[in-house]
Amino acid sequence: MLPLPGEPHPRLPLRDTARRDGPRSALTAFHQAAGPRTLVCGPAGHVLAPRELVADATRVVLSGRAAVRVPARERHLAHALPARLDLAALRCPAPVRPERPIRPIRLERPDRPDGLERPDGPHRSDGLERSDGLEGSGRWAGDAVLWLRLGLAQHLMAEVLDHLGERSFGDTPLVRLPATKSALAEVAVTLLETESNLRGAPVDGPDDATLLLLHQQVTTVDDTLLRLLGANGLTSSGPGVTAHVSRLLADLYAPCLILREAA
Repeated sequence: MLPLPGEPHPRLPLRDTARRDGPRSALTAFHQAAGPRTLVCGPAGHVLAPRELVADATRVVLSGRAAVRVPARERHLAHALPARLDLAALRCPAPVRPERPIRPIRLERPDRPDGLERPDGPHRSDGLERSDGLEGSGRWAGDAVLWLRLGLAQHLMAEVLDHLGERSFGDTPLVRLPATKSALAEVAVTLLETESNLRGAPVDGPDDATLLLLHQQVTTVDDTLLRLLGANGLTSSGPGVTAHVSRLLADLYAPCLILREAA
């Protein structure tokens, strides 16, 4: 993929790790960016991470706030995760126990001589603390997961190109067939469009509706690439595992929107 012009984006290292090394390394980088021995939860408390990170973690981050982890209250999810990736999926309970007692920070204002509790300080009124690695952005996980999925789609595309380059229809390599070239061009355009939307988003990331739309775009790309892989995309040892993990990330980390019918 050709790089887009513009200033470097802080999520590019995560995307590049996913594109270069695949799901497991990308998930490791995703959780480690939140801080040492930390698991990043989706909006409903779900986690997808390498097993060694889960075994070592002592705290969790939910919506940009950190709390002490309570493994006894967690529920491990029975999901057909690829064994060779050695990943674990679980759900952390909410609310979670704060790391330290709350010490409200008060700011003096001329019109409030009695002071005012600062709502966005390191100690929150709900008993949770901001994670140093995610400071100031409750949307970090949603934004970062999309960059991660974008890199995984690019990783899968490279595997598809290798797969098609080794196969032919008659004397013509599959990668040179008009239908294949058209599908790959559509995938490339969609990936560039997705990255452009992520780069152009506000500092705290796209809103929830936009996040869902971008997740759907990446999923459509994955589905197209899986079709190009044929049966090889359905095996547990094949490149389709990348798309499987990406779809699971969308299920666990995409924002939850309640759609209401118009009255």
